[in-house]
Amino acid sequence: MEGGCGAFLKGGCGCLIAFAFLALLAVMAGGRAHIDLGGALCLFVIGGLIGLALLLIYNKGRSDATPSKVEPILSDVQSDEIGPHDDEGSLGPAEAIQCLECGYAISTDVDLCPKCGWSWKSSEK
Repeated sequence: MEGGCGAFLKGGCGCLIAFAFLALLAVMAGGRAHIDLGGALCLFVIGGLIGLALLLIYNKGRSDATPSKVEPILSDVQSDEIGPHDDEGSLGPAEAIQCLECGYAISTDVDLCPKCGWSWKSSEK
């Protein structure tokens, strides 16, 4: 796991700093705070494991968001089915809708989905 050692150290130190902050608050409120070496090591290990878990979640989210895994919306549309935009700014033949039945991208120029036959127009005439 890339950066695992750094994540463990940051998590462990962060957990110890959080404990020190809470202990300082307890002392300021008139209480006492004490930690021995075994408790400090346990806090460090727990914080390190939390740091590794957060790094794992972060790396999983980052790998899931890579462009290679994101499919284009109109992946089934061939380039000759829908033409490019014209220079006048109207969408013209490039406008497409997604079939509600099968999800296939269909041009607004046709009434029926070429894949499943579903029509986006009302069947009542």
